[in-house]
Amino acid sequence: MSGWPGMMEGLRSLVAPVMEGVRSVMGEPFHERLFLEVVGACVAGHLALFTHIKALSPRMPTAKAFALAYEVLVAPVFLYMAWKGWRAYQAFEFPISKDEQLGPLGLLDLLWSHPAMDRLCNFCQAFYVYDLFVAFAKEPAMIPHHVMMVGASRVAKMPYANYTAYFFAGIVELSNVPLRMVNIFRMMPSLREYKALALIEMLNMVVFALLFFFLRIFLWGYLSFTLTMSAEAHIRRGVIAKDLAVASRVGSVLLAGFTVMQAYWGYKVFNKAVRTVSKVLSPKAAPKED
Repeated sequence: MSGWPGMMEGLRSLVAPVMEGVRSVMGEPFHERLFLEVVGACVAGHLALFTHIKALSPRMPTAKAFALAYEVLVAPVFLYMAWKGWRAYQAFEFPISKDEQLGPLGLLDLLWSHPAMDRLCNFCQAFYVYDLFVAFAKEPAMIPHHVMMVGASRVAKMPYANYTAYFFAGIVELSNVPLRMVNIFRMMPSLREYKALALIEMLNMVVFALLFFFLRIFLWGYLSFTLTMSAEAHIRRGVIAKDLAVASRVGSVLLAGFTVMQAYWGYKVFNKAVRTVSKVLSPKAAPKED
């Protein structure tokens, strides 16, 4: 075999061992093509935006241009993940039969998987693998968060937790959309000189704070607690097999870790929102009119 087909076959043979390792980390079901498409598209889009920003602003520091390209790229990605989470929730039918178990809080615990949830988990894992590499260059403090997201998405593939993936791997990411605009204003403070843009920053900060408290503190905490209680009840009754019990408890620890982390972030988000609103509405501030 020669030419382009031969090159592609050779590339596949080189990539195959790597993808087998990735598959073992990500867990089954693993959609290899989706994983490669998402990671590849994110990397290509990031590099294209970075190149364009540097061409428009040659004097902008490389690190700043890299970070700005990331913020512009991921805003629609997070919006897409939230939309796919909502669609997965709509597609997920809850059949009621004598074989299904009711959790201690009356929740229907479905001990089986759904293709829409599995695909959402795979998309989330692929995106956070890309995000993990970006964090090494842009924001190392976020590395633990991204590693935990990949792990949490693997746990969410398991039957006892699969029905919650629409939220943990999808809808919750809606709060990240206005955060991207907040970060862009933080990196480009000159935008605040214009009254209309300063108001846009304030609105994005307020919307972000509201979404953060509703999605990442209230709903996240509630679903984490109920999922953990239901899983523990199933472990005690022997509904969840012993080989899955360890993974179940690892998932509970991850959810608890995220809950504590987000409670701390919520405190910081609230203070930031108050400062942003006060600064924009302060009579001392005199931003330019458009």
